Amino acid sequence: MYWTTEKDEDAAAGSSDVIASVMTSPHRLRLCRMTRRSKFDSFGFDIHSERYAMVQRVGRVARRSPADAAGLRVSDRIVEMNGLNVETDSHYELMRKLAAAGCTLTLLVVDPHSDQFLHDLDLPFYSTQPFVEHGPVAQDSVDTDHDPDAGIINVTVQSINQSRIF
Repeated sequence: MYWTTEKDEDAAAGSSDVIASVMTSPHRLRLCRMTRRSKFDSFGFDIHSERYAMVQRVGRVARRSPADAAGLRVSDRIVEMNGLNVETDSHYELMRKLAAAGCTLTLLVVDPHSDQFLHDLDLPFYSTQPFVEHGPVAQDSVDTDHDPDAGIINVTVQSINQSRIF
């Protein structure tokens, strides 16, 4: 049996106050849902990984790609992939999960400014938080015949002095 104390009730009230303040701010986690293009077999974005920080960020988003239509932005940090937290995954682990994702992908991401703001408030990052912005489901609905960036999906590991493309 769980007994609440005044301290527990104060902490719960503080949490709801913090969440209420986030709800009135522009800072959000974003849920980006996309479907891989049948013609290019791609979502249309790069992933950059900082070698020692275990941080996976979006490096480039192709114009008019499913990633672009889903609201994915350069420098977004990837928090969850298809409902699973990937914040502590290595670059290799994330790539393995992406390869196994099939033709649909849902990413929970956060831009650098919101990341810092929400981190400073010590809020957990997960897709069921009330301050998650749900974007549209991006599908294979644009003309890719004239877009040279439409088929990209490069995976890049970056450190201070080196960059590699897989």
